[in-house]
Amino acid sequence: MSESLHGGVGKAQIKLRTQDFPIKEFVCQHDPLYIRALFLHAKTKFLLLSLELTSLTDSMVYDLKASVSKEFNIPIGNIWITVTHTFSAPHLDKSYPSFIKKVKEAVQLSVSRALERVTSLAISVDSVTTSLNCSRNIETPFGWWLGRNDLEYSNHDIRILKIYEIKTNHLLCVLFTGDLPPSVMADSYLEQGGKAVSSDLIGYTCRKLEETVTQTAIFILGAAGDQRPLEKSCEDIVSEECLKRNDLHEAGFKLVETQGDRLYEEICSSLVKPNPIFLPIKAISIYEKKFSWKKK
Repeated sequence: MSESLHGGVGKAQIKLRTQDFPIKEFVCQHDPLYIRALFLHAKTKFLLLSLELTSLTDSMVYDLKASVSKEFNIPIGNIWITVTHTFSAPHLDKSYPSFIKKVKEAVQLSVSRALERVTSLAISVDSVTTSLNCSRNIETPFGWWLGRNDLEYSNHDIRILKIYEIKTNHLLCVLFTGDLPPSVMADSYLEQGGKAVSSDLIGYTCRKLEETVTQTAIFILGAAGDQRPLEKSCEDIVSEECLKRNDLHEAGFKLVETQGDRLYEEICSSLVKPNPIFLPIKAISIYEKKFSWKKK
């Protein structure tokens, strides 16, 4: 393969069934969890995997990388794995081997699909501003706690990498990052008890982008340790006497949709610009983590 940029994208669902529940505190599934893959090949092969999960252990990351590297002949050091950090998915551990098996199967399928139709690529970069994140640090009579603080610092940039198929000019992937954790449903329980599995705000936005403008949408979480979405289903109400929790339960998913629609519109404002800047790539050195762009 020449040094021009080639690649493909893939997506696969983690197929949870009713009989798989409960998984820890989760008793049902509200919306599907996906694994998305972006494969690039210039001077070397590179693979980005995005999992709609809260977290992964070091051993799980290594196991996934090793199995993908062996199956698809991609250098293990060139496989990057990230999670969207939805708070509405179980943490993976050995207590639920069937769930781990489903994640591994979805990883393999997403990569296989990404490699099925490798094509010549061009890219465009942009950024937009979001109004959806704010600081979660509030000072209370009892000390610092979690809440909504619009006065503290937040970076509202959403940085976007758009990947196009050169032959058709079709948008294959929207890769975006920002300091916006998908935690609208964090700590929220159903009326009857237990939690519902959900990809939350980011998953909703990615699915809507994929339904309308791009084949795959992949999110990489930014520096969001002290950030939150503007509206959440479960909020702690602080008074001078005590701290109380207000939970909207299932009604909170409406907040996922309304904020997801806003983020979708913010990202789409970049896609309709009349003169995108394409950057055909002659060489990418992923191994050295240095990127160079040269015009044809």
